Amino acid sequence: MTRNKWETAISSINASCLQHEIHNSLFQHRNLVILMYIQYNLNALMKVHAQILTESKNSRRDRKMTGRVLQSEAKDLDNHL
Repeated sequence: MTRNKWETAISSINASCLQHEIHNSLFQHRNLVILMYIQYNLNALMKVHAQILTESKNSRRDRKMTGRVLQSEAKDLDNHL
């Protein structure tokens, strides 16, 4: 093989390696974007879950308070009668 053919072959191999590296880099970037999207959605779900738990706790507390108020009003009514 002549020097020119060797240089052409090496350039072709280098170009092929570069294409492969670019492809891998794009694939990794795509995976990173997907992982970031999943993380964003998980964070949103965790916020909603925390809000539901808080509302549930508040709802139970409100029901207890309502029950106590009704009991207190019933006692007051009994005392007045």
